[in-house]
Amino acid sequence: MGRPVGSARHQLAPVVRSAFVRALDIIKDNRNKTLPELMAEAIEEHGILLVMKSIAPYIERESKIDLTSNGVSLIEVLSTISGARHDTPVESEPESIRH
Repeated sequence: MGRPVGSARHQLAPVVRSAFVRALDIIKDNRNKTLPELMAEAIEEHGILLVMKSIAPYIERESKIDLTSNGVSLIEVLSTISGARHDTPVESEPESIRH
């Protein structure tokens, strides 16, 4: 049986991350420049938009969702809806047809 799909990627990611951090250490030792200093040079040489476009795929993303509207949370609204049972006179009459 072969390896599961993605298993090589899972093993490769820490190796690449470690190599990248080590490469930054080597650059710092050889050129006495840190990653922010290297980025500053790249921005000066190529412009901020090109640098941002280059690093954008590697930036961690977060999503924040606000579940409130006018001070009422979505959870409260859904709880109220799910708890409502036959709250109108038409629904409480079994032989009535609701239009």
